[in-house]
This record gives sequence, C-alpha cells and structure tokens, in this order.
Amino acid sequence: MHLFGLTSFYFLYFGAIGVYLPYFNLYCQDLGFSGFQLGIISAVPPFARLIFPVFWGIHADRAGNRNRLMRRTFLAAVVCFSLLLWVKQFLGVVAVLILYTFFLVPVLPLWEATVIERLDYLKKDYGQIRLWGSLGFILFSLLAGLVLEYRPSSVIIFIFLFLSFLNIGLSRTGKDMGSMTGLPRLDLSWIKGARLWVFLFCCALMQASHGTYYPNFERLSCKIRFAAVNHMLCCKDVLDRR
Repeated sequence: MHLFGLTSFYFLYFGAIGVYLPYFNLYCQDLGFSGFQLGIISAVPPFARLIFPVFWGIHADRAGNRNRLMRRTFLAAVVCFSLLLWVKQFLGVVAVLILYTFFLVPVLPLWEATVIERLDYLKKDYGQIRLWGSLGFILFSLLAGLVLEYRPSSVIIFIFLFLSFLNIGLSRTGKDMGSMTGLPRLDLSWIKGARLWVFLFCCALMQASHGTYYPNFERLSCKIRFAAVNHMLCCKDVLDRR
C-alpha cells in the first residue's frame, strides 16, 4: 500500500466531513425545517453509530474481506446520500441519513485497522498519516464557506458527493485479510474497570457538547465565512496540540 493512498483517504474523508458538519444544517434550514427538526437530523448519525457498529463488527470478523467490505459500504453510503439531491421532505431526509449512516459506520474503523497494521511496513507514525485528515477538514470547511457566500446552500451536497466519490476511486487498502472465524474468545473483564467508564463518560460529555454546537452555531452566525473560519481555527487548535 502506498502512502499516498492512505493520506488521500483521510484528506478527502475528513474534507467531506468538513463540508457536512458546519453547513448541512444550513441547507436543511433553507429547506424550511424547524429548530426541533434540525435537532432530530443532527441526532440521527450519532444514534446510528451507537446501534449499527455491533452488526458490522460481527459481519467483518466473520467475512474477513476488510478491503472489499470497506469499499462496498463506502460506495453504498455515498449513493444513499446522493438521494438528497431529490429528497426534500423532513421524513425523507431522516430516512436517507439513517441509510447513509448505516453503511458509513464500518468504513473508518476498517480503514483505521488496516492503517495500523501497515505502520511498521511504512515506517510512519499514525499521527503523521492522520494529520492529513485534519488538514482536509480545515481546507474544505473554509473553501465551502467561501463558495456558500455566492452559491445556494444546495451546493454543499454536490461538493460532498464529489469528494466522497473521488475518495472511493483513490482509496486502496491492499490485500484482504483472512477470515477471523477461528479467533479465540475475547476476555472482556477489562470492561469492569473504573477508568474505562470515566473515559466513556467524558466522551459522552464531549458528544453532548457537539450536539448543541453543530446544529445551532452556524444558524446563529452572521456570515457563513465567519462560521468557516471558526471551524478552521478549532481544527488548528487540535493540530497545535499534536
């Protein structure tokens, strides 16, 4: 696996997220959705990520075709998201997002597992590769904000789809792993540790703060460009901490 294939995936994947997170609710607001409806739409992906990973984890372990599964689910997710080009009603948008998130859930974990397996071969640190994701988020969040100054909010759907389809075409993970049906039974006694539950509680608080931030901040911003710069500065703070 070439280094370009790894870094380009992170760059485009988080670049697409940099378009979706700050501006998708602005698009939904232009469709006439209420604040309560925007809250429901924002809650769909986190809720789906709570219940769907178990299914995909079991399926991936038994099937063993990590590369094929990642690419197929990624393609299915983007195709589902493309339905938003025609679906404009609230319940339809919610249904599309549920389908999109269902197929998207396994994509990043499968990719991360493959990257970690190949770090020794590439002689690279994980942070050096993952850094490209933060750079992609910063760049495309800012560029999308600038584009939205002159174009209708529906343009973010096209930008998101372009980045995602390009990512599918460029991403390469190498050979598939073998079947994992013969793995020994896992020792799950560590789940009872207090440190784990403190960590999970902190993660829950972080996600709760995101739940109020992303649906409402851009709606309250006076200018879309200000929202774009705000997200860029937040990402820069993350980079400075690395």
